[in-house]
Amino acid sequence: MQDRDMHLVHGELSAIRDMICGAAKSKRHLLSRAAILPDHVHLALGCHLDESPEVVAHSYMNNLCFALGMTPVFQYSYWVGTFGEYDLGAVK
Repeated sequence: MQDRDMHLVHGELSAIRDMICGAAKSKRHLLSRAAILPDHVHLALGCHLDESPEVVAHSYMNNLCFALGMTPVFQYSYWVGTFGEYDLGAVK
């Protein structure tokens, strides 16, 4: 994964998209955008204020792994930022 040159096939892209949409719906997250890149995913979503960004990120990462047959495809890391009325002091 370190070379950042993964190649996903159509079936995997569909599985990733479906998992992201399904997870957001079941968790009642407000999914605005999702961008699937070769080795990571960008999500713009609204989650509940009592959910930590770490728990949300790990939840989606685990669901992505499950959707792809428990095969490591993406980098094992996440980055969290805020947008809207909150500043970076809201991320702990």
